[in-house]
Amino acid sequence: TQDKLQAVVNPAKCVSCGICLGACDSGGIVFGDQPLTPFSEDVATRLRQVREGASRHTVGPSPNGKTPPPVLLVYACRLMTHLEGRLRDDGTLAEAPGMTVLGLPCVGMLHPEMINKSLAFGAAGIFIAGCIPDDCAYREGSLCLEERLTGKRLPTLKSSPEGRLRVR
Repeated sequence: TQDKLQAVVNPAKCVSCGICLGACDSGGIVFGDQPLTPFSEDVATRLRQVREGASRHTVGPSPNGKTPPPVLLVYACRLMTHLEGRLRDDGTLAEAPGMTVLGLPCVGMLHPEMINKSLAFGAAGIFIAGCIPDDCAYREGSLCLEERLTGKRLPTLKSSPEGRLRVR
């Protein structure tokens, strides 16, 4: 039998940016004994909670009485200070109950597969806010993600979510 190879993070060289997660097509990155997976369950739970909270804040019933309000999911670099102190524990802003922000160590850690998974989990749209490429604290995280989304770097975004993805 062939042994499976598994990537392992060297803690002495790791700066905790997570870019390796976005780069690994198989999701096989391991840190110590813990596999690192990109937030799948957390994203699904967060979207459900925000959708339920937004429906409590919606004025009047939805057109069919059953459709929950849309939730915009924002993936943002945690180093973006303009949101600091404004986000609730669930990532929402008081003035935008149908939006939730998930802070990432670096947007370069966002695996392209997570975009389509997030939409499948119920996000109406996704906005990705990364650092200015020349001012990225973790090398070129924003550039890495941009290249994955445009097909210039592996892994690539396999299907394009028509009109439901914005990157800045």
